[in-house]
Amino acid sequence: MLTIKRVSLDIPQGRRILAVSDIHGHVHFLKRVLEKAGFCEDDELIIDGDIIEKGPYSLETLRYVMELDKKRNVHVISGNVDSWQLELIGSCEPERTRALAEFIRTAKKRWGGSLFLDFCEEMGMGHPQTEAETAAAREKVIAHGQAELKFLSELPSIVEAGNFIFVHSGLPERWEEMDGQEATPVLKFDDFRNRGGSFDRCVVAGHWP
Repeated sequence: MLTIKRVSLDIPQGRRILAVSDIHGHVHFLKRVLEKAGFCEDDELIIDGDIIEKGPYSLETLRYVMELDKKRNVHVISGNVDSWQLELIGSCEPERTRALAEFIRTAKKRWGGSLFLDFCEEMGMGHPQTEAETAAAREKVIAHGQAELKFLSELPSIVEAGNFIFVHSGLPERWEEMDGQEATPVLKFDDFRNRGGSFDRCVVAGHWP
């Protein structure tokens, strides 16, 4: 279970801030939009969650984001899909195994792949077809993908930068008191824009069109 983690950034006044969210396994689109924006070392880039799934290149996208994150001016935030996949892959509970097996079947058919299947392919394994095969593959995926899964597990859920608060889906009231609590309320706060509420800074969120 991911808990709420906040990070504060000290961004010099006048520095350009770029924000992008919901890349969802489309690394080629991310590269093109950064090129179009002219992203450079004089900017700050916020990647506001949902890096993987719902697209064909989850592992490639994740690794590209990990490389970007090595730069001092790039800051990555967890999204609901990122945390959900981390939980499905990392849990040995039968219901989670069942959910993972169902998801990867759907993902292959609908989007062409998933993070879990990308790991399987990279290791030369076939795609699991049953819950038992999924459970057996999980142990190998966890061992093979240690760096990537660790990266996802350590992402903050809220980034504060001057007059801005960046969060994947939105903020509930009294959010300042939620440090260390379960992160779902800020990772999957559907329809944030129409829920009302008042904040002392501009809240930048993705998640919901």
